[in-house]
Amino acid sequence: MTSRIIRPVERGVYDFSGLATSGAATITLARQINVTAYKEVTVYTRLHTGTSVTATLATNSIAINADGYTDEDPASNDANNAVQGFQSQVASITLGTSPGSLVVTAVPSNFGSMLSLFWSVKPSVTGTIRFFLSMDLICKEY
Repeated sequence: MTSRIIRPVERGVYDFSGLATSGAATITLARQINVTAYKEVTVYTRLHTGTSVTATLATNSIAINADGYTDEDPASNDANNAVQGFQSQVASITLGTSPGSLVVTAVPSNFGSMLSLFWSVKPSVTGTIRFFLSMDLICKEY
């Protein structure tokens, strides 16, 4: 069995510092990641040096969704819907706030042919919320 690394999220800065305690943000990290050829997927999520979080976070998680994207139903791509298309959450990643941390998450075997990643952040106390984040998918073939 061979494996392949897919990097859907390159190391980048995600700054949520402007969020009020009454607000929340959900952003799309990656959509329609083709994993058709793989029977196992493990997600490696890294918080790099430069991550700075002084706020208390009520929510700080990444949803891993099975993505059943289709061109046949354009209504599923409504711009007002944060999670677009036909999707179902198959796993979740709860992030810490410490630079240099790694979260390893196995995706259950019912993930289908495509995956999407969505990050939700909600502060309970305001402050700095700046992440340097990258994500890899370690995929094992059939």
